[in-house]
Amino acid sequence: MSTFWKAVLSLIVIVAVVWGIIYMTRSKTPNQTANNTPTEQTPTSQTKKETTVDEDLTSIDVQLNAVDTDSASVDQSLNDKPVAQTE
Repeated sequence: MSTFWKAVLSLIVIVAVVWGIIYMTRSKTPNQTANNTPTEQTPTSQTKKETTVDEDLTSIDVQLNAVDTDSASVDQSLNDKPVAQTE
């Protein structure tokens, strides 16, 4: 490979790395308006999020209660007294 093509390839690699770094740093910063104040969420979106979280928590509670019931049944069967068998 000639020196010219090595230089072109090096330039392409450098440009790609710089572009990648810029892209990554911009995607990590929060969206801001022109006067550098952070954008606020609308109350409706916050309410929807809270409703979703509440529904998730309720679902988790129901599932945990079912596990407690199943666990109690297993505990009862483990504490069951053996019955004497006759021949």
